[in-house]
Amino acid sequence: MDGADQVDSRLFLIKGRGAALTKEKCVAAAGRRLIIVIDEQKLVSTLSGLVPVEVIPFAVRPVMTRLESLGCKPVLRDGIRKDGPVITDNGNFIIDCGFEELDNPEELETTLSGIPGVVESGLFCSFAGKTTVIVGNQKKCRIMSSANIVP
Repeated sequence: MDGADQVDSRLFLIKGRGAALTKEKCVAAAGRRLIIVIDEQKLVSTLSGLVPVEVIPFAVRPVMTRLESLGCKPVLRDGIRKDGPVITDNGNFIIDCGFEELDNPEELETTLSGIPGVVESGLFCSFAGKTTVIVGNQKKCRIMSSANIVP
């Protein structure tokens, strides 16, 4: 059970604002189910905005150049109240990739995975079939799962 930064109607997710996206993806892959709890403001029609990408420090510059060619605005995430970038649990850096809209997040997830130096991205598309999302507000909650998604 975890949260997400954004969830679309296909149960595709953006996660990783806490910089633990690789571990989160490993846990999601290992589990039989992925349960995501969000407030309704994180439910979107189309994924957009920042997609975190974990990168080995050696490859930051060439990865950023490649990310720019994909149409995003990559920014190395700085640590708050510290000198230098955020360091992940794995000793890597996070690049936040600003995208206007993600028309094909599945394809982007595959593309990002193929860039040398990228460890993982915050796109969680391949887990939609085992994802249940609990969307809440002040008065009630509703449950979304692959069983009630119409393609």
